[in-house]
Amino acid sequence: MEVRLVSWQDHHVGLWAYDAQGRRSHDLDMRLLDDPSRLLRRYSVSWHCTGPEMAEFDEAGPRITVDLMQEHQRLHGEVLTSLRALPEPPPSLRPLPHR
Repeated sequence: MEVRLVSWQDHHVGLWAYDAQGRRSHDLDMRLLDDPSRLLRRYSVSWHCTGPEMAEFDEAGPRITVDLMQEHQRLHGEVLTSLRALPEPPPSLRPLPHR
């Protein structure tokens, strides 16, 4: 099952998908770009339940998150999710200063 959240006036397309047990398995937030044939994926998360007994959004379960939004918090319906800042990368992965 899936729920589509579409508001072309606000340039917004969203999608919630559910697995066979009714647990949300995907959350997708996209924006319509200037070219009407293109969408930007601003946020997506996929939860993978490893068995039928695993609860929805279980912290122990694997998940994949892509977050390109600049806000620190986002609101979907009545669920408010705080986004955590990414940890500082190790020195070996930091960009070199411009000379």
